[in-house]
Amino acid sequence: MQIASAAQAEELTAARTAKGKVRTLLTGLENTPGNFVLRYSTGEEGEAWTTPRHRHPFDQVRYVLEGEYSIGDGSVLPTGWVGYFPESVYYGPQEMSPNLAMVVLQAGGPNGRGFYSADQRLKATTALKAAGGSFSNGVYSWTDAHGQARSTPAGDVVWENVFGPTELLPARYNDIILMDPNSFAWLPDPDRPGVARKLLGAFTERDLRICLVRLAAGAEYRLGGGEAPEILFLTSGDVTHDGVQHDRLTAFATNVDEAPSVLRATADAEFLYLKLPTF
Repeated sequence: MQIASAAQAEELTAARTAKGKVRTLLTGLENTPGNFVLRYSTGEEGEAWTTPRHRHPFDQVRYVLEGEYSIGDGSVLPTGWVGYFPESVYYGPQEMSPNLAMVVLQAGGPNGRGFYSADQRLKATTALKAAGGSFSNGVYSWTDAHGQARSTPAGDVVWENVFGPTELLPARYNDIILMDPNSFAWLPDPDRPGVARKLLGAFTERDLRICLVRLAAGAEYRLGGGEAPEILFLTSGDVTHDGVQHDRLTAFATNVDEAPSVLRATADAEFLYLKLPTF
């Protein structure tokens, strides 16, 4: 099992902007369709940052823990809401407020191309900068062989540097999907005393699932053993795993080839649960 705390994770230098702090918590397997990354992002005091309207050849999930996340056209993802950003669907321009704290999953979408690893991303951004370009506010800018200033969304140019030119598939949804967990009911698990869930959604033929999970103090949860990696991100309370206690902002993940792991709540606990796409 992978376990990582946002309080202890190393900060990542963002390709789009130096503003804000990004911490990588969990990662998948490079060069596989199911590769993924789970990150914890926070704003920078005194300033917001923006990116242009864009789309991606991969799936994303965002869960706002503090502040609000502006995603264009007057749409906002408020504190406590969860957003699903499907492959090939446009969103933005986005603006991350200085007080924002958010969990972000980026994972291989239904197209099966996967997602780039941190090492692949670093090599791509280094090569693109070495070619004379620069990154700023979600845009990569350079001067072509004819002396003409050019620019393109940063995510697109990094992706194509890693995977080559990619034609996006037709969008499966007409927009991003914003979910208010407060409008969902907790349903108790009949087979697991003290466990309750809010299923927020299951998406695409690859069955990406988004839930909230709640454990009463003393209750146990078995993570893993399914057909795709599973993730829990602890948003409140405390749990133990193999006798070690973990507190708020800790992330857990299991791979399909691992036996299930047991988490036990030492106090009432709540998680974001993600079942990753099945390939």
